[in-house]
Amino acid sequence: MRFKVQLTEDGSHTVHSQQYGTTFHSHFGAIQESQVVFIRAGLQYFLQQQILPPDTPIRIVEMGLGTGLNTWLSLIESLDQECSIEYTALEKHPLPLHLVDTLNFPAIHRPEMEVSFRAIHEAAIGETSMLLPHFQLHKLNLDATNWHPGPERYHIVYYDAFGPATQPELWSASTLSAFVEALLPGGIFVTYCAKGEVRRTLDRLGLSMERLPGPPGKREMLRGTKR
Repeated sequence: MRFKVQLTEDGSHTVHSQQYGTTFHSHFGAIQESQVVFIRAGLQYFLQQQILPPDTPIRIVEMGLGTGLNTWLSLIESLDQECSIEYTALEKHPLPLHLVDTLNFPAIHRPEMEVSFRAIHEAAIGETSMLLPHFQLHKLNLDATNWHPGPERYHIVYYDAFGPATQPELWSASTLSAFVEALLPGGIFVTYCAKGEVRRTLDRLGLSMERLPGPPGKREMLRGTKR
């Protein structure tokens, strides 16, 4: 797969996939999009709504590690909020490290966290990596259509696959059902995609869905809560 780094309107980079003919983030702003959709509507919302027992880590699963931006911003949030996170990321096409090294997220957002950003991409596939004492990462190199959560259950799903027009199989009921099944009752599912068919599918699978204001350049996004 061939990739090309591009600049978005908030000054942060995204990556264009030549195989799929689309970018990993909104051209209106990669960091803005991730902050609005996954951190504010996902992780921060969960922290506001849920009080976990002491020493219970927040368990997050992400469909689509991509540039590692959502993972990195969650790691930063775990520092800022003083909470522990166990993070699982599914990625079929990991980015090469030489391309990762050209991305400007640390330089323009949190320069002191540059080492942690690279560590996300250096972490071994299929193993658990302690990136910080309170942040654990487990990366899986697989096709999400073949993922089965097993006994593991999560508090939050970040669903950041390419859009339904590009990869419709990732938005089918059969694929989405595994991620809904993986959520604990009261768990949160967030995605930038606001298509009606996706919302109706997730509702049928057991999520109480709501439309939220989207990031710059996008009118709406979706958040679901496991019934």
